[in-house]
Amino acid sequence: MPRLSRQKISSKKKGGKARGKTEVAVTTVPTTKGGKATTSGGKGGGKPSASTDYGDLYVVLRNLDGVPILSAAGCLQPLDADGNLLLLDEECGVIEAVDNVPVEVDFGRLSVARSPDSVLESSFDEVISLIKLCRHIDVDAAGRLRLETLTATGEVTQKTIDSPLENLALYSYLMRNGHIQTAETVADEHGGEVTLHPTLDADTDYGKFGTRVRFLLPVVPNSIEAEPLTNDDLTFAGFFLAAAADKTGTITADLVQYLNRILAIPNSTNCLPENPDFVNFRGLGYWRNTYFDQEIDVIQPGNSPGSWYTTEINLLDWLAYINGEPVASNNIASFVRDTNDALRVIEFIHNYEIPATLWPVQVLAP
Repeated sequence: MPRLSRQKISSKKKGGKARGKTEVAVTTVPTTKGGKATTSGGKGGGKPSASTDYGDLYVVLRNLDGVPILSAAGCLQPLDADGNLLLLDEECGVIEAVDNVPVEVDFGRLSVARSPDSVLESSFDEVISLIKLCRHIDVDAAGRLRLETLTATGEVTQKTIDSPLENLALYSYLMRNGHIQTAETVADEHGGEVTLHPTLDADTDYGKFGTRVRFLLPVVPNSIEAEPLTNDDLTFAGFFLAAAADKTGTITADLVQYLNRILAIPNSTNCLPENPDFVNFRGLGYWRNTYFDQEIDVIQPGNSPGSWYTTEINLLDWLAYINGEPVASNNIASFVRDTNDALRVIEFIHNYEIPATLWPVQVLAP
């Protein structure tokens, strides 16, 4: 069985504050070989090695900040499927027994976070390039960025940034920096071989950002300095994370905290004051009604075979049905609720929104 231990992921800083990552400590349950815990950090920009098995990251006992609560012996305390503490041996390993089984954290397609840094950097560059080509930026019903573009023929088009990779890149960059302003030139970790990246320009691009997305811009125009995370930053970071996750999946505090350390997100501007290895979610205020009190047109099957009809559904009704009534919470619990609400809205839109190619003749009264 895997041993439970505290493990470091060393992340070398690259390209200054715009795109670099700082060193963070990771609390994981590493794989074991021959009874000895193996580390998954080291070289490669702070990412775990390609051989790391992400099934070895388990649900553990955490406090309200999402920080693991260690036992008196200094061990992580994994939980079973019912939330009960598991029995550990003197070396913090899980004792093998049929009723003493840890629960693996399901990353789904978020496991792409362990890819080389260049994968998310390329996806982030693509988002910035699309922003530079559009004329207006807003968000869709799920909080994903929606870009309005005027084509050469004078046609107005709407494009939602729905790529999981691009949304994970947005999540990672926003959570680390508090905005999405980038540097055009980024040197490698040795100070040479400058790489060019698309970057926002205060004169030509900032005016495209609508009221709901202006928080994505730095306080000081064109500044690439990391800023403290605001309530909007954390709320919409949750929406971006939802867009990166499996539509039918669930976001948990364990998943968020493991992911944040894999992406080397905690830094001096957003960490807990007494524990710099974890993001500070304290005081996050998320109100479902603020973001999802909206009607959307959906298609439903009619009473006769092959018939369909359109109707309006309020997203609050759907969320109350699928996620339960809103519960007052703050800290990481609020972030998890925020993200799961957006995830269920994405699932709803995917399943029920009227397709753009639907033939009008197919839409009948019920």
